Amino acid sequence: MLRMRGMYYGWWLAAAGMGLGFLGALNNYGFGVFFLPITRELGLSRAQTSLVFSAARLEGGIEAPLAGWLTDKLGPRTMLLVGNTLTGIGFILLGTVVHSFWALFFVWVFVTSVGFQTGFFTGIMAAMNSWFMRHRAKAISVVSSSNRIGGFVWTPLLGYLVVSQNWHTAAVICGIVVLVVGTPLSLVFRRSPESMGLRPDGASPATGGPAARSGRPAGAPASPDGSQDFTVGEALRTPTFWILAGAQFCRMLSFSAISVHLIPMLVWKGQSQLGAAFIASLYPLVGIPMTLVFGFLGDRYGTKQLLAATTLLSALSLSLLAFGSSLYYLYLFVFLYGIAESAGSLNLAMTGHLFGRRSFATVRGILNAITVLGPFAAPIYAGWVFDQSESYLWALVPFFVFKALAGPLYLLVPRPRPTQRMLQASTALRERGES
Repeated sequence: MLRMRGMYYGWWLAAAGMGLGFLGALNNYGFGVFFLPITRELGLSRAQTSLVFSAARLEGGIEAPLAGWLTDKLGPRTMLLVGNTLTGIGFILLGTVVHSFWALFFVWVFVTSVGFQTGFFTGIMAAMNSWFMRHRAKAISVVSSSNRIGGFVWTPLLGYLVVSQNWHTAAVICGIVVLVVGTPLSLVFRRSPESMGLRPDGASPATGGPAARSGRPAGAPASPDGSQDFTVGEALRTPTFWILAGAQFCRMLSFSAISVHLIPMLVWKGQSQLGAAFIASLYPLVGIPMTLVFGFLGDRYGTKQLLAATTLLSALSLSLLAFGSSLYYLYLFVFLYGIAESAGSLNLAMTGHLFGRRSFATVRGILNAITVLGPFAAPIYAGWVFDQSESYLWALVPFFVFKALAGPLYLLVPRPRPTQRMLQASTALRERGES
């Protein structure tokens, strides 16, 4: 078996993915830090600034099926290199040419967001799903934890740079870091374990096995016996896909709004800009160990019940933010919300467990496209509510309701039945093995 220093190459990819996930936190958490300074400097309402973030989410959802299809066809390394370059250039443009609403809109939506969706998210997670099966949830969670490590580091650091320098300087620094660090990390990635003569999780080499005899293109990832690899069309025809889409829609609806408005919400609760950035940085800090814990639990006990329970916990935390009035409640909210949302990476593992490896990126892309309308509307709605009332209360109440609905929906997600094609393929492989 081909190894690097005795370790399965998939774990080296996971290490590189952690580095890229750390950089990707600049996109996930950076806009929240820039939110108030940009709003004030450009003379925007909070709804207008939220519209930029929401349009980026909508663009990402529309782009996701194409990005997923390209990732499945070209492999993750190509997409990571393209995405990393676009993201870095986007941050540099943000800090140098953005002096109006429309410049902000174009740069963040059509450069930075395109790069992030193309590379950091789709490429990394497709690679983890391809290189791991038995350890899929662990691998995805290990990589996802790095995004929270990045959030813990970058949020207060960017907050300090914004206060001591300005948000333009902070954005340019982000772009340079992404380009200098992200490019070599992207080069580590390979299409699949089969493309290197390996098997998922570091099992015996694929030479001569079922995957090698199936007639697929060289290196195309699939389950060892082909029995759990749904095509895109087969996945879309299952009730499983649509119930899962409904659960993810309800869970993710408020996530983007909290991401972009967390620091403004903490300021609404009486904190200073720098104090709010510090409290907000504790959210990803809590999620670092819990993401790893949920990864191990997901591989051992399954993902459905964990996602249901943590979604309800997230709903409870939002009620504390909405109605709590003291600093104690803010810290308790961040603690519980950090625990609950650290299970979010299990959505990716659950999709892989249900539909297999071969079309994972495309299936995930279509799921993102279907569920994106909630994350698109929620930040704008939250900004509009504050503009009208100078309060986030009536934004948080419906967010709580949707979170509470997501829990039962996860419990209703069934395992998809194998198609006739899969049953025939499995029978043929078994008969060849017996002969």
